[in-house]
Amino acid sequence: MTKRADKVVRVQAILDEHFPAPAIPLQHGDPFTLLVAVVLSAQCTDERVNAVTPVRFARAATPAAMAEVPVAEIRVIRELSRRLVSDHGGIVSRDLGAREALPGAGHKAASVVMAQAFAVPAFPVDARTQLVKPVRGCVKPFGMRLAACSTRACGLQAGTHTLPHVDHPRP
Repeated sequence: MTKRADKVVRVQAILDEHFPAPAIPLQHGDPFTLLVAVVLSAQCTDERVNAVTPVRFARAATPAAMAEVPVAEIRVIRELSRRLVSDHGGIVSRDLGAREALPGAGHKAASVVMAQAFAVPAFPVDARTQLVKPVRGCVKPFGMRLAACSTRACGLQAGTHTLPHVDHPRP
């Protein structure tokens, strides 16, 4: 094994030891409500998301119903819901790329849904990962899309591990 491969194995063992079955703090009932909650969590705290989503989902709990809610109330979620209905028959796809292409959902949201809704190990990448990777010595900080690619290059990719979703304060 190479030095880099050895490092990946050690990091994987540490992650598995400290985060054997990470749970997501966002309240959800199915892949669609999880996807919406993760998209919203990019805009505010998880606590706030958990406070507002029960009311939203009581009114519109499916992509078809959410797609009909007036734009002024939900903007991005409405468009995401319309695309789920038009492109995927109202079902949240198990395909990572299909979820990444949805409005408001990027790699992180798609990966969280992959891991939490479909029980497929994934590696959600966001700004906090930028801080961890250089410490691990894998790569220097890059933009988010490059960060995801660099993370995969380090051997931590979909199919190997899921980090817990950790809420962080927004300005």
